[in-house]
Amino acid sequence: MRGKLTLDLRTPVRGVLAATIAVVVGALSGLPRTHWAVLVAVLLINGTWGENIRRSMSRLGMTALGSVVAFAIYALIHGYQGLEIPVLLASVFLAAYYRNGSYSLMVFFITVYIVFLFAVLRLSVAGMLPVRIYQTGIGCAVAVVASFLVPAQRSQKLWEQQIDRFWESCERQVAAAFERLLWPRNEAQSLPSAARELQQSLFVLRDRHQASNYEGMFLGPAIGRRTALMNKARLLAHYVVVLSEAVELPRNETMIELLRAELDELCIFVMAQLAMIGPNAPPEAESAAGEMDRVQAAIYKKAIQLQQAELISRDSIVTLGPIVYSARQIGQLVSEILAAEKC
Repeated sequence: MRGKLTLDLRTPVRGVLAATIAVVVGALSGLPRTHWAVLVAVLLINGTWGENIRRSMSRLGMTALGSVVAFAIYALIHGYQGLEIPVLLASVFLAAYYRNGSYSLMVFFITVYIVFLFAVLRLSVAGMLPVRIYQTGIGCAVAVVASFLVPAQRSQKLWEQQIDRFWESCERQVAAAFERLLWPRNEAQSLPSAARELQQSLFVLRDRHQASNYEGMFLGPAIGRRTALMNKARLLAHYVVVLSEAVELPRNETMIELLRAELDELCIFVMAQLAMIGPNAPPEAESAAGEMDRVQAAIYKKAIQLQQAELISRDSIVTLGPIVYSARQIGQLVSEILAAEKC
């Protein structure tokens, strides 16, 4: 069965398999409410292999924790019917609130809701909790088994695709920043702000990174490399945002015009560096970070000459600092990323 089904059919086949296994195991256990195991198993087979493992572990852990906390609250307010319904409604609200923000908290508050639903309906809460945890455990285990038998897509592959998109986003934002700096009169391409675009890209990248770690829990070096690359990506995003914001600061347009050739060379250098880590990078990409010293020296040498000729002021030169510094840091990070990839 493994490797023979298309991705379009794998999820429904995996769902049927998970439901079947959960029903059989639940029936053999002899415990009531087998539908809980079936429901949990089917809900947990829709992601990648790593996501399914992560969500299964989170589901079982937060169900157990939610059961303990909910039972403690129930024991404290038992007999006060006027308090049970507000707790139930609050848990429904919080479960819905965290639906897209935190899977773990959503599961926690769903468990609290179920406990107080039983309390409001005057059903046995103490008798329900062990069954709830046990059936959830069956559902989680079945989901992992079904995801193995009918292989889910790998988070590692999605991580690699997303990191390529992230490098492309950095290139696009840097190109737009230099366009605004060197050709302010041109109609700039319409792009979301660097901070917003890169933050969204990093959020997806972090999620893929966390899920991929569950696929190789015993592959420490691989996880370490991805973690290091994730940290570099965060730093790179920071300096791209600094550059994008620096070119928006008030500046001497005469100075920019007189330094156009040097700043254009800086742009070419940064774009060439970023291209080395993008999806279209040459196989044997070599960083030219040392070239940055020459480019930076040329910019400040020309700027000082212009100041001495009284064409620009010292304050104007200061405005170049954040632009040159962020460009230098971007080049340095690319060098570190390339060095790490060769290890």
